[in-house]
Amino acid sequence: MAATIRMIVDEAEKYMGEVAGPGVQAFSEDQIFDAVVRGFDRLFKRRAWEGYAKWFQLTLDGTTGVITTDSLERVRDFEDFIAVFRDGERTEMPRMPTRLNPYTLTTGTRPLYWTSLQVSHADYAKRKLQFYPITATGMVNVYAKEYPLEAFMESWDWEDIMYLDQQLLMYAGAYEALAGDDLNAQAASIAQAAMEDRFKTIMGALADQPIPIRGGADIPRDWFVRP
Repeated sequence: MAATIRMIVDEAEKYMGEVAGPGVQAFSEDQIFDAVVRGFDRLFKRRAWEGYAKWFQLTLDGTTGVITTDSLERVRDFEDFIAVFRDGERTEMPRMPTRLNPYTLTTGTRPLYWTSLQVSHADYAKRKLQFYPITATGMVNVYAKEYPLEAFMESWDWEDIMYLDQQLLMYAGAYEALAGDDLNAQAASIAQAAMEDRFKTIMGALADQPIPIRGGADIPRDWFVRP
């Protein structure tokens, strides 16, 4: 269940009071707030959560191999791109091999590879992707994790909602706070174990959801026992 940061901090504070032993340092609400944000960031990187992933349909400029719109500002890092397709195709486009010379890909209108735009590029913050050949035209379909806040522009607020499991976020925040408490390392270990157990439970529930088999008509749909 999703919850506001205020709700998560309150729960984490109560939980930490239960697991922390004698001599544990006291944590301010602001410290726990920061720990919850760090916990969210840790979990955000750990999986492509469906609620934070988004499909983009983007147009290539046909001259520099860059998209034409500022659509990717909330995709924070290159590793947050999950899959890239030519528009309407089922097969993913490969990432540009690091040892493939881009100057051998100087002509053609069909996009063949994608990679990260250089961070020094003027449009990196909002466009982030480079396609080869740079003369490629048309559209591409991109699936990526989108962070809830605009990169470097916003900060979390107490009433902001984190759309992940509340208990998982509570354990993650408690662990991030307790991990820096040298007086009671055991409390951090307990919180970490609780976080990992909750994560496994959620992953198990997601694994039980039915997913379709990808492919064409050649995939058998009727099964029988060979006599």
